[in-house]
Amino acid sequence: MTMQMSEEAEYERMAQDEQERRDWFEMMQSEAAFRVFLGLLDEMGANRVMVTENDMRIRNMADQILDRIAKANPNAYVRLMLALKNI
Repeated sequence: MTMQMSEEAEYERMAQDEQERRDWFEMMQSEAAFRVFLGLLDEMGANRVMVTENDMRIRNMADQILDRIAKANPNAYVRLMLALKNI
């Protein structure tokens, strides 16, 4: 792989990452999407104690979703965390 091809691949990856961030941001502007994600994250055990190995796997997925939301829309992330903690 030449240096130019490597740079082009990196640019493409960065463009895809930015598009994903914008998609998450736009989605979390909707109150309906906020409520749906709040319910899903609660069902996945976000912010609860993990007891089983399965809990750990599901919680890991919830954490990945929360990480994407935090990167895209920090305010929505804070609102979700407050709601999950019943604050």
